[in-house]
Amino acid sequence: MADLLPATVEGVFVVYHGKVKNGVVVFDEGAGLPDGTEVRVEPFSRDESIAVEGPTLAEQFADVIGTVPDLPSDMAAQHDHYLHGASVAFPSP
Repeated sequence: MADLLPATVEGVFVVYHGKVKNGVVVFDEGAGLPDGTEVRVEPFSRDESIAVEGPTLAEQFADVIGTVPDLPSDMAAQHDHYLHGASVAFPSP
């Protein structure tokens, strides 16, 4: 059955899109997954009626947010530059 699975690129499976209709996930055209294929479904919606359980990232890291003194004002935007020496990324005009 392994030869029927979607191609992988460096161990990452292809992502298929679809919608739930009457409680069943219906994939967009071209998915072609054989019956019995195990899948993982992650809701992709901004629908407020879909409850997200657990704390937000801000809540999870509230005890450390803002605790490092003297960071550059553009640290968030230029973190690759400061941490890894990458070229400075300038914002688009």
